[in-house]
Amino acid sequence: MQLDFDGFMKNPMEHVKFLYTRKRETNPRYTLRAYARDLGVSQTLLSFLLTGKRPVSIKQGLKLYEYYRKSTPGAPPIDVQVFDLDIDHEALLRQWYHLPVLELAPLELYRGDPHKLATALGITPIEVEQAIRRLIRVELLEKKKDGSYRKVHLHQFFEIKQPRASVRTFHRKLLEKASEAMEREDGASYAMRDITSHIIVSNPDQIEEARKRIRKFQKSLIRFLTQTKGETVFQLGIQLFPISQPPQKTGNKI
Repeated sequence: MQLDFDGFMKNPMEHVKFLYTRKRETNPRYTLRAYARDLGVSQTLLSFLLTGKRPVSIKQGLKLYEYYRKSTPGAPPIDVQVFDLDIDHEALLRQWYHLPVLELAPLELYRGDPHKLATALGITPIEVEQAIRRLIRVELLEKKKDGSYRKVHLHQFFEIKQPRASVRTFHRKLLEKASEAMEREDGASYAMRDITSHIIVSNPDQIEEARKRIRKFQKSLIRFLTQTKGETVFQLGIQLFPISQPPQKTGNKI
């Protein structure tokens, strides 16, 4: 059984190295520069990825997997889309409920019914209808002939290259949702959440590696949580930030 995109992304460079080795076996004069050309990336970037000096982004992973798929009979097509954060997609993040509507609307339990979705998410039917129209317009959601909905892509990622007010608004609202969840004291609500915090002292030089490990953990946990069909939307959020100011470095006085 050949790998799908999620399986490939568990260790993408292992598969990239294997394909390069296989190419070299049939053509010893095949160079890294030629391989980079065939992959659709620069030779410098490929060198960084192969040596682990740079992690593989989702966008780069899509290019690498597409080459793997073409070189490996039976590998399934990609059902992942990466979006640059343009005006339409920014509008999705200004209201927290757009992405939950995207996840719930295709389910048989809801079938895009505005009243059922509004009840589930604690918003109004009008807000649901507006969200569905916007999701259709940006081609994330599609209405089928029978009136039901389907996600256009199994997974979607937004590539954020610089700080954006819309992104801060989105995260701020989800943090508010986390605060609301903590206030629910019944046993069923408590059993459905996990909120923990750790206060630690660390070296700022370790943060970039910590971010890589967080992304790896997130991918692994998301694969686990989505391997069976569900009917409830959860928010997985991880925060790592300083709560003290770094000490000012002063030069030696002479």
